Amino acid sequence: MNNIGYVKEVSEKTITVAVPRQSACGGNCSGCKGCPSDTAIVTCDRDDEFSVGQQVMVEMGKGSFFGGIFLTYGVMTITLFSGAVIGYLLFRNELASVLGGILGLISGGGIVKATCKGKEIKIKIKKAE
Repeated sequence: MNNIGYVKEVSEKTITVAVPRQSACGGNCSGCKGCPSDTAIVTCDRDDEFSVGQQVMVEMGKGSFFGGIFLTYGVMTITLFSGAVIGYLLFRNELASVLGGILGLISGGGIVKATCKGKEIKIKIKKAE
């Protein structure tokens, strides 16, 4: 996943880049003004010379991107349905299924939080061409 960003801050070891987020429609809906225009701030290790305001290319590996999507959405979906099915099989009523699903979501959130804690996402910053 590649995006264009602008250098916001440069230190000895790190670089901070502002990356405008794109909407689902590409962000070119000037007629409706309905798309959000917030900015993601990315900080990573610096391996080249950059200056504040410089346009750069922010690259994140596809494995990191899709792995993050699976970890957040996939694990939560699996634990939701597993909890609902287990609750229904144990008690044979819908209330137990709903409570099992809620417990599944809570446990899924704990799994995601524990898995993501201390995990680094590999992001590379290159000079834009």
